[in-house]
Amino acid sequence: MSLFDAVRQHGNVEVVEYPTRKAWVEDGKRFLGASEMACLYGDGYMTLLRLWAEKRGELERPPDDEVENEEELWYGLAMEPVTAARYEKVTGRKVEKVPAYTRIVPKDAPFMAATLDYLQLDGSELGVMDCKNLRRFSAGEYRVGKASPGHMIQIQAQAK
Repeated sequence: MSLFDAVRQHGNVEVVEYPTRKAWVEDGKRFLGASEMACLYGDGYMTLLRLWAEKRGELERPPDDEVENEEELWYGLAMEPVTAARYEKVTGRKVEKVPAYTRIVPKDAPFMAATLDYLQLDGSELGVMDCKNLRRFSAGEYRVGKASPGHMIQIQAQAK
């Protein structure tokens, strides 16, 4: 059984898969995602006002090729498989890519959703592997084994 199949069979979450990025973005208006949770705590990629306006449908989320950090986003996505393979080799944990445009929604908090990069298995414990591209202005925030406060909020939201 794949790690993702184990998530699907978990009784406390709903797995929502979308056929396209456009459908994923549109349906995202009804959820708070992990990155948006960091914004609520003042450590995210957008202001609270923009988050509120996007959720209400008053502002559209820009396409990836129009966002300010398009190149960093591209490199981050391109490096995910390399990062995951290295992580698997170094830790000995099995990792598995979560299908694109998939949200995991906890049944006890249906307003939240996580779009996971990878799942990992540590012994019998299923967990999340989140890949981050360290932008030039945030690289100094990281130390070995320690993430920035905003990324810690994201991981905690994903682990919900």
